[in-house]
Amino acid sequence: MPNLKRCASFVATLLFVAGVFGVTLAQDVTLDFEVTVSRVDTIRTDDGERAERLVEVREAVAGEIVQYDVNAEHVGDVIYPAGRIVVSLPIAEGLSFVPGSASSTWPQVATEFSVDGATYHTIEAFPFTPEADTDPGSSDPTTESDTADTTADTASGQQPSDDAEVIEPSDVRYVRWTVLTPFEPEQTATFTFRVEVQ
Repeated sequence: MPNLKRCASFVATLLFVAGVFGVTLAQDVTLDFEVTVSRVDTIRTDDGERAERLVEVREAVAGEIVQYDVNAEHVGDVIYPAGRIVVSLPIAEGLSFVPGSASSTWPQVATEFSVDGATYHTIEAFPFTPEADTDPGSSDPTTESDTADTTADTASGQQPSDDAEVIEPSDVRYVRWTVLTPFEPEQTATFTFRVEVQ
């Protein structure tokens, strides 16, 4: 039987995410957003192969994988320079980020993750241990030095100390993309990530 409490919680999450885009960008940025939320079903095709099918949903239950697709369309006339367009999406409690699922149709973006919405990291693998000298004020992923300062993970062979912060996928509360090339009128980009309902 479906977990109705979990379903209700997840519906509220979808509404929150859909309403957050207006504050993630400066007021003079003219982008229209369309959000699609889909359950990821594994199916068997007619030829016996396994495949994925996306089914649009407004609720989900524990154990299901849900995909967020956020399509951004430039409806103004200003050519925004590299680094000007930043899309940040929250992940609510009760949802766990699926590693490797964050992507974009835009060819050059910086994808970063945060546990608090203030400090962002480029994470290649989980579990992830931030370096001790990470600059919490870093907010411009377009510079090479910031990327170097905010990237570290246990897969690199670095052994964290016993009291070092270790970030797991379930700790990620924000995903952020920064467009690294000019974004021109009538251009579109889609930003995607998946979560598992806990």
